[in-house]
Amino acid sequence: MRSRTISKLTAAFVALALIGSACGDDKASADQTLKETFNGKNAEQKKVCSQLKENSKDKVEEGIQALDTALKLRPDYDDAMAYMNLLYRERGDYECDDPQARQADFKTADEWVDKTMATKKARAEKQGQGGIVLDQNK
Repeated sequence: MRSRTISKLTAAFVALALIGSACGDDKASADQTLKETFNGKNAEQKKVCSQLKENSKDKVEEGIQALDTALKLRPDYDDAMAYMNLLYRERGDYECDDPQARQADFKTADEWVDKTMATKKARAEKQGQGGIVLDQNK
């Protein structure tokens, strides 16, 4: 069971690496262009949005599915939660022609950040319940 979990997690991280390598310089220029307000009538913005979606969509969706599987197997896996945040932000980037979907993805990404932080905090509190305790009487 553990080796299956590791292989699924490895697949998720490979998907993230592929996203980065596939987008490369094109993503940097696309991000710069998309920082402006998207105007559906602007041909250059439509082209960049379309290229970003074409280059990223399959890999992002595959990564989200793999991380979702990892989180089903290990619900307290905070690194997977952090990567979910990043993938939902990537998804929001290529949904530049749909402001509502883009906003929903960024909201979901923020929720993953909150879940990640809550999980890390809970783990730290749990680990703090044992260990070395100073003698308060001295």
